[in-house]
Amino acid sequence: MTTATNSASKLNRVQALISNLRKENTDLKSANKDLKKDNAQLNENNIKLIDKDNKLCEENKKLNTSSNSNNKIISEANQKANVSLENFGVKFERIKTLRNKMNKIVTVNEELKGVMMA
Repeated sequence: MTTATNSASKLNRVQALISNLRKENTDLKSANKDLKKDNAQLNENNIKLIDKDNKLCEENKKLNTSSNSNNKIISEANQKANVSLENFGVKFERIKTLRNKMNKIVTVNEELKGVMMA
């Protein structure tokens, strides 16, 4: 009888283990299903982020092109302004020289008047 009792006891333990494994398997399948759903959502979000990133890259290219164009315009304007300043400097020096000469002429003229009046 003990052999039959031992066999029945072992059978009950094996059946309990099988039952626990089936329950664990069901739980794992459910968790796997949830993970697949989460993965699908993450993939969808990733696709949206990649699309957004691509759009931002395009916008960045446009902004860089615009910035480069603006920088070129500014550079050309600065070059023209520098040339104008150089030209102004040259003209200013000429005017300054002419004023000095004119002042000397006025001074000499006044001295001549003073000499002639005396």
